[in-house]
Amino acid sequence: MQGKKVLGRGLDALLGSKPQDAISRREVIYKPVEFIRPNSKQPRKFFDESSIEELAASIKEKGILQPILVRPDGEKFEIVFGERRFRAALKAGLKEVPVMIINMTEGEALETAIIENVHRKDLNPIEEAEAYKYIMEKFNLTQEELSRKIGKSRPAIANVIRLLKLPENIKEKLRTGEITEGHARALLMAGSDEEMQRLLNEILAGRLNVRDVEKKASPKRVRTGSHRPSYVSSLEENLQRYYRAKFSISIHKKKSGSITISFSSEEELTRLIDLLLR
Repeated sequence: MQGKKVLGRGLDALLGSKPQDAISRREVIYKPVEFIRPNSKQPRKFFDESSIEELAASIKEKGILQPILVRPDGEKFEIVFGERRFRAALKAGLKEVPVMIINMTEGEALETAIIENVHRKDLNPIEEAEAYKYIMEKFNLTQEELSRKIGKSRPAIANVIRLLKLPENIKEKLRTGEITEGHARALLMAGSDEEMQRLLNEILAGRLNVRDVEKKASPKRVRTGSHRPSYVSSLEENLQRYYRAKFSISIHKKKSGSITISFSSEEELTRLIDLLLR
């Protein structure tokens, strides 16, 4: 099995379209927890401890209802999908867990984990962005190729990847859910890291919603000696909010003018072109 054949198909292609189909066609066995290990390269890094505690309580009462997908790795087994269940099982004090064993290479296992987490919305936006970036670099894929393989639009992928440009402390706030993805996108409009940090403090204080951040992050342009109708600033803000990029409108004396769009990377340019040509 070649790595790229797995990419884009996920667990449905490997196990069947329904979980019960997978269980009926593949043997579920129990393995001691000491023989199971997480995949250190899996995309999901943040696990909500309160959620793990709740799942552990459920497992104590009802057991693990869905087996953990693993692959052989020497004398042990590496988790392909189900690390949250495994962590909860350890917390619940289980000595062995139900597993379903499938033969996959390390690359195939990682691809499957990334795709399944993305489609099940189990990743926070930063984990998702890092996963896209990793897949593209490891398998030499363009955003367009990745888009076709995972069923997401190229602008959507580009928008997520742009979040990696945020300063580390802001990315951490997004990972933990202290700010929303909408807030994070709006912060990218700010002209400097200092402005981002100032706006972040206001967001955390509960003073700014996403629209407020978009307005405050919009670059202030002052033009002296030129005819600039009052509606132009509003147009710039609307364009900036829709395209999530910096727009500058210049009006000349004879009512002609120009619109300038600023971008900071090839990926952002591609995203803007896709939107403009749509």
